[in-house]
Amino acid sequence: MQLSHLKEAVTASGQVLHKQAPKSWLWNGYRVMLVDGTTFLMPDTDSNQKTYPQQSAQKPGLGFPIVRMVGLLSLATGSCIDYAIGPYQGKRTGETSLFSRLIQSLGKQDLLLSFMAAVQLMRNMTSLCITMTGSALGKLMPALLMAITQTEVGKRKRPNQPRVIKRIPKAYSLMVKRREKYATS
Repeated sequence: MQLSHLKEAVTASGQVLHKQAPKSWLWNGYRVMLVDGTTFLMPDTDSNQKTYPQQSAQKPGLGFPIVRMVGLLSLATGSCIDYAIGPYQGKRTGETSLFSRLIQSLGKQDLLLSFMAAVQLMRNMTSLCITMTGSALGKLMPALLMAITQTEVGKRKRPNQPRVIKRIPKAYSLMVKRREKYATS
């Protein structure tokens, strides 16, 4: 399947779900949207290496292509409204630059949340929301949105809030020989 066809299917269905969310799922009349970014590895093909090159610190032929993705998600329905992908590094490939491609997907009634605490709270609530019916979920939404708006990010009252100072990332060794040499029988 072509990447463009996949994006069209995901975003078209996500936008329909988002716009059809019941009024009881809205917060003060707004449809709440979350924005989040991530990276992932692609299969090691020549085409992917050209489009999404691996890190410059990695020796040629030893790493996987890295893709950066930023997505807009509907808080009420959990659907993906739109997303943008690009290479992990290079000019105009950061999360802010990718987000700028998504701004046209926001409507007048959309309220954007980009705080990591809000995203973490939604991840923690996902299993509960999946098991609820429409009316029960509608009753939960105001409390959930209130919890998001009252979350203090800097003081870490809860263990799942983001840290003010990030820990030093762990050093994982890079591949220094060809992939076939790492394979075990």
